[in-house]
Amino acid sequence: MKKIILAIALTAAMLMPAVSEQADGFYVLCYHAIKEKKDPYSLSPEIFKKNIEQLQQNGFTFVTFDDVKSGRIRGIKNVLVTIDDGNESVWDAYFKIMKPAGIKPVLGIYPAVIGKMKYAMTWEQLEKLRDEGCYIAAHGYNHMYLSSKYYKENIVQFKKEIYLSKKILEKKLGITIDTMIYPFGVHSDESLAMLKDAGYKYGFTLDQKRAAVPLTDGFHIPRYMMTKPAHKNIIARFVKNTGGSEVAAAAVSSSDRKPEIIQPDKGRVTIKNYPVRLKKLVINDIIFMPEARTTVTKKQHKKASNSIKPLSGTSKKGEVKDKKIKYFPARENKKMTGGESKIRDKKHSFLRDVRQFYLGLLQRSSNFIFSLKQTALAKLEQVKQKTAELFS
Repeated sequence: MKKIILAIALTAAMLMPAVSEQADGFYVLCYHAIKEKKDPYSLSPEIFKKNIEQLQQNGFTFVTFDDVKSGRIRGIKNVLVTIDDGNESVWDAYFKIMKPAGIKPVLGIYPAVIGKMKYAMTWEQLEKLRDEGCYIAAHGYNHMYLSSKYYKENIVQFKKEIYLSKKILEKKLGITIDTMIYPFGVHSDESLAMLKDAGYKYGFTLDQKRAAVPLTDGFHIPRYMMTKPAHKNIIARFVKNTGGSEVAAAAVSSSDRKPEIIQPDKGRVTIKNYPVRLKKLVINDIIFMPEARTTVTKKQHKKASNSIKPLSGTSKKGEVKDKKIKYFPARENKKMTGGESKIRDKKHSFLRDVRQFYLGLLQRSSNFIFSLKQTALAKLEQVKQKTAELFS
């Protein structure tokens, strides 16, 4: 009798993980620009469309974030699409690819660039996408790290990323913003406390796993980063983990070409030779999602630096402005002459140039490191699949 009870207990124990694995859930995909560019984070419209078709062909259903919040999801073959940064390419991708496929994505928007930078959408476009049923989420104000380290270094800007982004999006779009897509996937105890205080209820990370329904922790919803080196293997993993055949998974992951490896430019700053402070920032804070790397002359850099305003605390007419933040406060006690005013303006322009150069350096360094990481992960996944085929 004891042997029978023991056998039943062991059988139940072995079945429990399988039951848990099949609980209702969904996968979240993280995209950025949907256009042909050389950086690892931009996927062409053709690749993006193929991703969608492959998922549909393997029985996956595209869900909305409202479906997730209401618990209407059943089964595990569910996919939610998120697109970060508000790139102008999202406009065409939605109407030409996503809308025909019935996809309503979550759009992570940081207001500092909307309607100001050529690569970003306009507020009018966002209003239209809102009306189409796209879910708008905050993505910081200047797309800065929400880490404990940044909180200690610049608490004023840290708060701006959380509070001001929500305030502007709600004023411009006339909706309630309750979701934060963490810039770079980085969050901290300080950011979570402020998010809750500001009225947020949900947050998206870059932890790679399937999310369960109903949500047990709304501030840690995992996502898979869709990059050039990784997107095929990610979809193949979804197919395999949801009961798809090895043949189907192999068909998705197979490619006519090898994953593109971005070669470092001659003289590129690397993890070994750039300043210690930047090294610690990249190691501790994970990822950056930059624009494509291009060669810029000193004249072009100076022109770009003068045209980029979001980080200087300026704003267009009608935009909410944080009056408490003064990056370059003017002298109030002493009336300056014309010559002194010119000297001050030159000094402030120089400081802005230094700030832009610093952020550009961080972008290039993080881009190089993360592209190597993604390529290594893609290669490792291929080795795993080949090994599994040999022993199957």
